[in-house]
Order: sequence, then C-alpha cells, then structure tokens
Amino acid sequence: MTGTNDNRPLRQRLSPCVEQRYPEFEKHYRAFSDSNALRGAARAYYFHPIDCRDWHNRMVQTMLTRQPGKHFPVFRMSHGEFMLALGYRYPRHVGKSKLWCDSITLYHRLRRWTGLEPAFRSGSHLNSFEEFTKQEIAVAEKAYIANLASISREGILAAAFYDNPGFSEYFPDFFDWMDRRGIVLNTENYLPFYSVYALIAGTRLREFVQDRHVLIATSFRDDKAERLTQVFTKLGARTVQCYATHPSKAIFDRIDLSRIDSSVDVAFVGAGVGAAAVIEQLRPLGALCIDAGFCLDMLAYPELRWERPFCAPDSMFDLSKVKFLGEARKTQLLAKHGTLAD
Repeated sequence: MTGTNDNRPLRQRLSPCVEQRYPEFEKHYRAFSDSNALRGAARAYYFHPIDCRDWHNRMVQTMLTRQPGKHFPVFRMSHGEFMLALGYRYPRHVGKSKLWCDSITLYHRLRRWTGLEPAFRSGSHLNSFEEFTKQEIAVAEKAYIANLASISREGILAAAFYDNPGFSEYFPDFFDWMDRRGIVLNTENYLPFYSVYALIAGTRLREFVQDRHVLIATSFRDDKAERLTQVFTKLGARTVQCYATHPSKAIFDRIDLSRIDSSVDVAFVGAGVGAAAVIEQLRPLGALCIDAGFCLDMLAYPELRWERPFCAPDSMFDLSKVKFLGEARKTQLLAKHGTLAD
C-alpha cells in the first residue's frame, strides 16, 4: 500500500518503521544505529517498511527530473512547524513520566499566555530564533496552512516525523491537524527531514548546481553571502544571486521579485517556519525551491558540520568532532567504534 489512494486517517497509515540510513553517511549509521535517543538514529514514520537509501535516492531523482521551468517546492517540517500548529510540547525524556512532561508543557504554555515568554519561539543559537506575538501567530498560521497545502500538492514535504523525544510528542495529533486542513502526505511527496541534510552535505549537491542559475534567499550576517557565493561557484553554478530575508520574521516578508534576475533554475531558502511563505512567493521564477535552512550556514561555515547529524559525509566524518552528543554518550561511542575517521 503506497499511502496515495488510502483514505484512512494519516495516523492509521503512518508508523515509525524506517531506519535512517543515507548514501555517503554509512559511518553515521554505524555509530548511531544502536543509540535510540539520538536524532541521527531515530526511526522515520512511513507507510510501510523501506530501505531509507532507496527512499532518499528516489525522491532526489524526482527533484532532478522535475519539469524545467515549473515551480517545484521542497519544504522541511520540524519542531517550529509542529509548534506553530499545536503549540509547544516538552520532550518526553527517558526516565520522566508523561505526567511530569505534560506539567512542564503546561508551565511553559502558561508563561507564554501571560507574556513571560514569547508566544512563539523557534530556532537555535547556531543561526537565529523566530519570535512571534499572539497576534502574529494568528496571521502566520493562516499563511502557513495555505502554503503547506500548496506544497503538498505540487512538491515535497521533508518532514521530521521521527520516533524520538523532541519530535514524537507532536504525533499523531499533527497527523490529524494535517488531515483536517487537507494537507496531503503520500509516497510521492514525502521525504525524511534529514534527507535534505544528506543531499546538501554530500556530493550530489553538485548535480543540482552545476551549469545552473542559483538563488540564495536567507538572512545574511558577516560574510555569509560572500562565502555561499564562493561555495556554489566552486560547485559549477553559472550565476549566484543572494536575496536577504528577515532573520526572525521571514514569514511576513514580501519578496520583491524585481530585485531577482528571473533566470533562476534552483533556489535555496533559509527562513525558518517562514520558508514556506518565501518559497510560495518565488513561484513566478519557475524554479526548484529547496528549503535548506541550517544547511546554508553549514556550507558557509564548515565548522558547523559537527553541530547536527548528517552534515559530515563519510569522506570527512570523525566521531571525535561531533558536537550534538552529550560527552558521556560520545565517550561510550568512541570506545566502541573509535573515531571512524579514515
């Protein structure tokens, strides 16, 4: 069953049945496949068991063979998108009861309701945080739903539907939220979130860039625009344009297409939960629009590769440099596997 013609609720069709394993990231798999608490090892929800590498390759090929000149969006969905839909939910840590975690969730919701915390806050110190007021959330959610529905019909949703803490608290409620709003998910439009990381961090990125006109739409700090221009130029891009979006409220941006050369083949967008809104406004360009997010920071500043999973492929992987692990767990893995560096 593909999930394409199945009319059952999404919560009944999806289960966490796919191990994360991507081409060029076998060392990640070897190091983390027995570490269920890690993001890099969590199982992905899917309609049936499948080899994640086959899933990844098939969807990457879909992007590469899209109809030229036709708008094709690829949008990533993770914590920020789940929170915008359902509100904040505290991760269910191992050893903590559901009641304890639900109490912490309620505590933060009360703080947000009273204004002691931002009504919405998403992001990380590695790039930027998005903060919305109660009034802004209402506007943002309306745009978000419309854009998400459009992307689900025309492109690919790269969703962090994983069975580990930080993600799983939102399911299956988020699946119900999608069903109620007519946001379609099936085998033809769904890709695991970290598949985008693996694509951009690996060698296949060149296939998307070489001999093509590239647009980068994100917020720029310091020399980020110059660095990214150099990266994509070295990958063989014909031209590289940079368009600056708001660092924390890109969802409310109005993109001025007159400032963009219309001959764009592929656009890389980094705009947090606002990426869907930015991508929708780039529709007239008729380009492949990939929500790259943190991956743009990683390309500009290579030292960031070690901050998140699937950013350092086998050719450079070194377990001792990884920063997204606790020190105790990292020490255990090093003792078991060594650095895994060549």
